Amino acid sequence: LRERPETKRLPVLMLTARSEAADRVRGLELGADDYVVKPFAPSEVIARVRALLRGARPALADELLEFGGIVVDLASHRVTRDGESVQLGPKEYGLLAALLERPGRVLSRERLLDLVWGRDIHVETRGVDVVVRRLRQALNQTGGRDLIRTVRGVGYAIDLEAD
Repeated sequence: LRERPETKRLPVLMLTARSEAADRVRGLELGADDYVVKPFAPSEVIARVRALLRGARPALADELLEFGGIVVDLASHRVTRDGESVQLGPKEYGLLAALLERPGRVLSRERLLDLVWGRDIHVETRGVDVVVRRLRQALNQTGGRDLIRTVRGVGYAIDLEAD
C-alpha cells in the first residue's frame, strides 16, 4: 500500500490479536497509522477511524494547494492569486488552506474552528465569519472573482460557483 502512489497516503489501521509491545512496534514501524488489539469495542474502532480520516490530508503531499488562480505554498507559507502576492494573517492563512484542501466541499463553522483554531480554544462560530470576511478582502483586493461560497446556516466552501 505504501509503495503504490494511489494508496501511499491511505490511513492504515491494524486490528489484531497480537498484543505484545514488540508486535505493536513492528506494526507501526511497518507503516500502520494505528494499532488496535482484540478484544475491542466497536465504538473505539469507529473513533480511531474517524481520527485517522481527520488526519488524512493527501492534498498536502505536494506542498502546493492550487485552485482558481490561488496558490498556497505550504513550504514557504506564501499565498498568491493570479501571480500576485497576497498578505494573510495566520487565521486567514489557516482558513484558506483548510478550504483549498477540500475544494467544493462545504465546511461548517464548527469544523473550520477545529481545523484553524484547534479543539482546545473557545471561539464563537461567528468568529469564523470575521476571518472569512478578511480573507475575502485580501484575496479579492485586485478585483478578482470571489471564490468563497457562503452556505447560509451551514458554513463555507471554495469553488468556482461562488458569487
